[in-house]
Amino acid sequence: MICRHRGAVRNNTDRSIEKMSFEICGNAIEVVTSWPHLGHIISDDCDDKLDILSRRCSFIGQANNLLCVFGKLDCSVKTKLLKSYCFSFYGCELWDLHNVNIDALCKSWRQAVRRLWNLPYNCHVAILEALSECLPLFDVFCKRSLNFINRCLVSDNVVVNFVARHGVFHSRMFSCIGRNFQFCCNRYRLRACDLVNRAHYEHVIDKASTDRLDHSVQCCDDIIRELVMVREGLLVLSDSRISKDDVSAAIEHLCVE
Repeated sequence: MICRHRGAVRNNTDRSIEKMSFEICGNAIEVVTSWPHLGHIISDDCDDKLDILSRRCSFIGQANNLLCVFGKLDCSVKTKLLKSYCFSFYGCELWDLHNVNIDALCKSWRQAVRRLWNLPYNCHVAILEALSECLPLFDVFCKRSLNFINRCLVSDNVVVNFVARHGVFHSRMFSCIGRNFQFCCNRYRLRACDLVNRAHYEHVIDKASTDRLDHSVQCCDDIIRELVMVREGLLVLSDSRISKDDVSAAIEHLCVE
């Protein structure tokens, strides 16, 4: 049970909280600041930080296990495994897209891709996003958020339908649903009428993420894939004078160019 006491006083030194006590049948109920409900961590301040960080820790553990168990497989295969078994991010549809902690989770995703492909630590972000063979993670979160709002708007449940419509068309920035919708409208130049057409806004998001990758990045992506296959021994160069060190140096140059 989560309870917020209006008279709560926070101390700057020990962050202690003066709490009210509640009892049911003589049994005291613990008052906490956060609680997991159906796998989603709810906080008393309505901040998604704890839930996002929990998903980030879970993802890092899953990525480490994948690298330990399947580390010797081809990089493309490991990337597909990463998307298949480490891509759930349960509850991300409910996150406030303005939360800065989402960036930390996206960074962890890119680091996992970099480790899968054994690339330098300062590899360009655009290269990592291209090698991941999917939308940039933040765009995935935006798409899932819009899909959630879309389902709420067409829901047969009167309460769900009303809350979603009130958030999108009336409350807007005072509602988490409304803020997320406004954020996506600004990011992808969408309109309120676009929300009812799922195929349309998904196409807009896909196109926007593709347009951000210029032709040079796409060319580097193709070249890096071939060089990595040469480095891993899956391809053999006709020129025997080129060593693996030369190939690794070429990969590093392309990644940080």
